Amino acid sequence: MIGLELSRLTLNGYEPLLPEDIEHATDRYMLKLKEYARSLPYTIEPYARTLEMLNFILLRLTQCIEAKDYEPGFVQWDSMLS
Repeated sequence: MIGLELSRLTLNGYEPLLPEDIEHATDRYMLKLKEYARSLPYTIEPYARTLEMLNFILLRLTQCIEAKDYEPGFVQWDSMLS
């Protein structure tokens, strides 16, 4: 059986541009993300921006818990994680 390298596949010759922080990754997990990102038929946001958005959602979840705003506040922000 011939093994396929997903990182070499393209969609009609289209190869998405990778954000700099993913393109120049050296960490093991970032290298996995890099290979995954290369297999997608579209570009993705930089890893730093993704962490920034996650931190904002976590901040809002924490604020909802402190304010005891479980519905609709917590439910709304929790839904953004799935």
